[in-house]
Amino acid sequence: MNRDEFNVSVNDTLKRCENTLIKKNKEYAPNDDPLNNFKEGSEMSGLPMEQVLFMYCLKHLVSLRDIVFGKVESNTEMLREKTGDIINYMVLLNAINDSNKK
Repeated sequence: MNRDEFNVSVNDTLKRCENTLIKKNKEYAPNDDPLNNFKEGSEMSGLPMEQVLFMYCLKHLVSLRDIVFGKVESNTEMLREKTGDIINYMVLLNAINDSNKK
């Protein structure tokens, strides 16, 4: 892979993540509060939103581990979906952190 191909890969990944995050946010936060799912999870569990997010993300990390270590058959699209989900959780963690500063 050369630098140009790398840049295309990065841009494609970030665009895919952005599209998924926007689409899924409408699904998980129907009340115009983009962090609603984590607030509700926090209220139900008694855990801070950051810990709720980590627990939600954990299943994606386990799945990614299974892909990377060959425990499950995978393809490029499956890998991209898992890594994209994890990237989006990190974006959401930053959003939670930003909301806590207010």
